[in-house]
Amino acid sequence: MSNDEIAACDKSFASFMERFGYPSPQRPPRSSCRGVELFFGTTGNSDGYLREGWSHPESSFTWTLGGESRLQFPKPVSARSYVLEMRVRPFVVTEQLPSQRIAVAVNDVPVGTATVERPTMLRFPIPWTVLAAHATTNVIFSLPDAAQPRELREGHDRRRLAFAFEKLVFRGDSASVAAPAPAIAETNGVLP
Repeated sequence: MSNDEIAACDKSFASFMERFGYPSPQRPPRSSCRGVELFFGTTGNSDGYLREGWSHPESSFTWTLGGESRLQFPKPVSARSYVLEMRVRPFVVTEQLPSQRIAVAVNDVPVGTATVERPTMLRFPIPWTVLAAHATTNVIFSLPDAAQPRELREGHDRRRLAFAFEKLVFRGDSASVAAPAPAIAETNGVLP
């Protein structure tokens, strides 16, 4: 099947879904052997990849819900190291909850942690050995500081929130093809 035939089929299916009240994403998901680019929120394309632990999409982001959130996307084909990048905003309240912690695992292998105080871009290298033996790529976010805004007197929201995800990119690491990834201790950090 050619790319034009696939695009026509996708367009026809989106039209069919809209007739039954399902919204069509503004941006189609980019998913191939090179990686995945997800946009969160009502106009995003992340719905098909979200598993447990996500709230309903809001205008340009989707909140994590509870102490753990999961994503799943296709296994990349190229045998190389990859990078997981996320643009996130933590749920923080000055003095009461000044930061949120996040631990990231891919296919049940820990790949890094971060403590986040403000909107930021997080970056975690993923070695090919973490991906090679699995049919899909499963990402787990552990969120030990998730809290209800209501409990902190920040409104009436009863959801346990930790991070508002805006964008996530999973792509091949241009610095390396099948090269070993840096040590896990080096994965903690923030993109400039």
